[in-house]
Amino acid sequence: MEVASKGKSSRKPVAKGFTQVFNPATGNYLKRDTETGKFIEVKKDGKPFEGIPKEKAIVLFNPGISKETASKAEEAIIQYNLKKYARLKAA
Repeated sequence: MEVASKGKSSRKPVAKGFTQVFNPATGNYLKRDTETGKFIEVKKDGKPFEGIPKEKAIVLFNPGISKETASKAEEAIIQYNLKKYARLKAA
């Protein structure tokens, strides 16, 4: 009987402290910090982040918002959170 080894096919560890959610308006996945609840990163290739659990939440989709507007909103949220985090870290 062979024993399973931890080779290339082994599972990647789950990143603790983060979850991801799919935005149907843009088709992108957003990474969220579970401690603060803020979005910290956008994956623009449409594939989910590896090793990060998906939230089991319903994301409301507003069909009146264009993909371009939703993408700009995602980017603005990320930039705002990065600047705020940098200020808190510097203090």
